[in-house]
Amino acid sequence: MAPIRSLLLLVTCLLAACGGGGAGDPAPAPPPSELVTFAFRVRSAGAQQEFRYATSSPTLIARARSQLLLPVAARSQFPIGPIAAGSGGVNLNWNWHFTDLAFTDAAIALCDGTPTLVEADLPYWLNTVKSFCPWGGYVDAEVTGIYPLKRLAVGESREIAQEAMRIDVVDVSDSRCPAAAICVTAGFVTVGLNVRLGSGSPQRLTVTLDAGGRDQQTVFSGYRFTLDRLDPYPVTGPVPSEQYRADITVRKL
Repeated sequence: MAPIRSLLLLVTCLLAACGGGGAGDPAPAPPPSELVTFAFRVRSAGAQQEFRYATSSPTLIARARSQLLLPVAARSQFPIGPIAAGSGGVNLNWNWHFTDLAFTDAAIALCDGTPTLVEADLPYWLNTVKSFCPWGGYVDAEVTGIYPLKRLAVGESREIAQEAMRIDVVDVSDSRCPAAAICVTAGFVTVGLNVRLGSGSPQRLTVTLDAGGRDQQTVFSGYRFTLDRLDPYPVTGPVPSEQYRADITVRKL
């Protein structure tokens, strides 16, 4: 019996050394929660009344996405929840944000309104009402936060409606070495932009792309602007400014 006992002891020790899959083993770390931003609007109020909320709640994400599968007219459930001061880093240029949010079919009239009404009297809404429930509100879109803008010409404007952003391409400076030339340095390109958020004043930004890996990514008001490509590449000499086309990516941070 001694050899059998020895064999059993050896197997037991090996299982213990390898963890053995016992109940005391630490559970694997859960995957990171998905953070999703949803854009809301108020019926008949226009894009200027858009507001945002970011959540990692699987239940709320599923609820919002199920609403988005319906035609806009059929999205009868509206948002409701407590609000606090500041944009919360997600609620565009509003000086308030939801601290929690749910969908409902009915609510008291006290918290009904529009984003502009809340903004116009923040002390009342934050300290007295303490919540927001626009009866005409509905989920309008799931915001990806990444916006590739292709083939932008000098003097052209593009709008990112989800972010209430307008981008104007102001100018291009290209010092890249022409393909048919021999140069001491490779050179680089810069594209000047005017960026307007909401009703704010335009902000002048510069994005850079060069051959040396020193690309300049500009960050403004929670967004990163990157120059991905500028065509055409000069062959024998300077390119007329009206011929340039820029690919720019705007990424919400």
